[in-house]
Amino acid sequence: MDEEDFKKKLTPEQYRVMREKGEEKAFTGKYWDNKDDGVYGCAACGKEIFSSEDKFDSGSGFPSFKKALDLKEIELIEDPANPNRMELRCKNCASHLGFAIDGEEKYYQLNSASLELEVNDKDEEEDEEKESEKKSDRTGKIKSVAKNMAMLAATAAVSVALGATAGVIICKNSTPTPVPTTAPATAGKPAAAPSPVVSTRPVPPPAGGPTPAPTLPTSSGVGTVPPRSTPPPTPPVEPASVPPTEPPLPSSDGTIP
Repeated sequence: MDEEDFKKKLTPEQYRVMREKGEEKAFTGKYWDNKDDGVYGCAACGKEIFSSEDKFDSGSGFPSFKKALDLKEIELIEDPANPNRMELRCKNCASHLGFAIDGEEKYYQLNSASLELEVNDKDEEEDEEKESEKKSDRTGKIKSVAKNMAMLAATAAVSVALGATAGVIICKNSTPTPVPTTAPATAGKPAAAPSPVVSTRPVPPPAGGPTPAPTLPTSSGVGTVPPRSTPPPTPPVEPASVPPTEPPLPSSDGTIP
């Protein structure tokens, strides 16, 4: 791949950094704080160089890695201006990637413009599976709640039906209790005496007496017995005349016999 091909493939910023050995500003690259799982490859040729498993925060503001996937895929060039670091290049296309820092902790510090992250499809599939499982669990819970509600409604309907049937059976088998006609006594007052019941049946005539008049219904519907007719008065009987008796005369000795 010649320089014209690199210019066509890379953005102006990538070309400046990778082909002209430029450097981006710290904390401005798209990968310095990225935490996605995947493999980082050369942005110019696509060669896989670093893994997200080896990425860490060095505090420099650049993507930093503890080790490379394969040392055969990188090339280190001494930097006369800074003995504590070496230039890091892609061995496949000789593009500038960053620096290998040789300090208390050795690590690789790269420019985000020099890298291209290929996210693991496996992680995406796992995320999709987890989301699908969550949706399935929610759907199952909703169906379970709906089923329980339907069962409760059916149980309530059966209970109502059984209660109505039992009520009908009790009504058929029960004997009506007569209702007393006497009004209940009020507080402090005696209960009123029951009203007399007037019979509408005809009263049989006394032996040897005259036949009573028939009972006629009144406007209230209760039969009354009309007053009996008074027989004509019997004329008084004249007492028999008795001849007056003379008083006895005294005897010769002065006694009355």
